[in-house]
Amino acid sequence: MTRRARGRSAIPRRGPIIRSIVRSVIRFAAAALVLSATLFSLAGAMPTGAGGVPPSPLAAPAPKIAPAPEAARTPAGFRLVYQDDSALFYAPSQAAAIEISGSSSFHQLADTARATVSRVSRDLAVPGGPALRIFLVPARAMNQGNISLPALPSWAAGAAFGETGEIVLIVGRPGAYPDRDLPGVLAHECAHVVLGRALSRRGQRAPRWFEEGFAVLEARPWGWADALALATVVLPSSPPALSDMDAGFRSGESEAREAYSVSVSFMAFLEKRSGPDAARRIVREMSDGAGFDQAFRTVTGASVGRIESEWRRGIQIRYRWIPLITSSGALWTGILVLLFFAGARRRARRREMERIWERSGDTC
Repeated sequence: MTRRARGRSAIPRRGPIIRSIVRSVIRFAAAALVLSATLFSLAGAMPTGAGGVPPSPLAAPAPKIAPAPEAARTPAGFRLVYQDDSALFYAPSQAAAIEISGSSSFHQLADTARATVSRVSRDLAVPGGPALRIFLVPARAMNQGNISLPALPSWAAGAAFGETGEIVLIVGRPGAYPDRDLPGVLAHECAHVVLGRALSRRGQRAPRWFEEGFAVLEARPWGWADALALATVVLPSSPPALSDMDAGFRSGESEAREAYSVSVSFMAFLEKRSGPDAARRIVREMSDGAGFDQAFRTVTGASVGRIESEWRRGIQIRYRWIPLITSSGALWTGILVLLFFAGARRRARRREMERIWERSGDTC
């Protein structure tokens, strides 16, 4: 008798599984709705960024890029694979045919380099420098340890080494945020080269978050990828402080993605608040001898800390509260009702199970 009562009192196994699946679906739907509503509300809400803004009328004419003698500059272990008046492209001597084949592909990359360097140099009033030296390294060679590049993380798709005009592009590595294709990576690194030239004239350095945000927005405008990357940071927690960004760029891929998303978002906010050429004006102030903090305050009228506080308040509203307010009321109401009844049913089942076990104990 007791055994049969206990057998009947056990909760059927499929019940918890079904309820667990329903709860998971509800949570996934709610998270997806929040994210989609966030991105929808942010589309067009942020500034275009430096990459989509016409050059400042204060900027000097675009400088010409002076080609350098190739024979004297070919580094050991590499061979020249393409050359024009803006860039010299190299590949490892022992590597098989590079994944980029045909002069048209190299021509496209050279056009990207020429256009980016000319535009950013004009905007920052930087005189022309030597032709870029671009090293195309197959990803398989990096993965196999055949080529070692210090200071280049395993997840990176490219790097610019100082203001010398040397750029490394990892060919064949899957694209990731913030730049998903080879021309995008090249434009990003070209912006770094010109920024380095501008700051090195007075021995200046800018914070890493400023340099990376500047390079991203000079290479391309703010877009959906930026909103999505920032949403993955803001929704679960608060973004890290700008002063802590340097460590993120030197860490793993997820930490670097977070650092890039925060830097790009802050720089986009800065240009919305203080003008589309705010970052360029800060660099020009630094080129004239001002330190970063002084140049930042001169252009924006406030300290980095104050504007960072404004930015944090804005993204908290944009990425957490606006989706709740602007998304479909009927759909949200339905989800909330489902969550309420799911919770009520779970509590009722728990009370029922407790009563059954109490009766079973009395029977024993």
